[in-house]
Amino acid sequence: MKVAKKVRFLQKDKDGKFIKNEKYAVLRNRAVVEESVIQETVENYEYTGVLYIVDKEATKEWSDAKKPKKVEVKPVVTKTK
Repeated sequence: MKVAKKVRFLQKDKDGKFIKNEKYAVLRNRAVVEESVIQETVENYEYTGVLYIVDKEATKEWSDAKKPKKVEVKPVVTKTK
């Protein structure tokens, strides 16, 4: 899973394919998607205009938050008379 920004490119070239440049509209600012979905958009963005731009830092933060936290368990000592 990766954290990415979903964008739609706004310009097309003379062949009608979308141009990958800085002119895009943000469809979703922070999406958590599978790597296969990202790869599919990379292969098809020229025709669909939609692409996921992966945020590596946000992905690392998200992954770290999903990891189980280590909990230190201290034994309970009771005094008997």
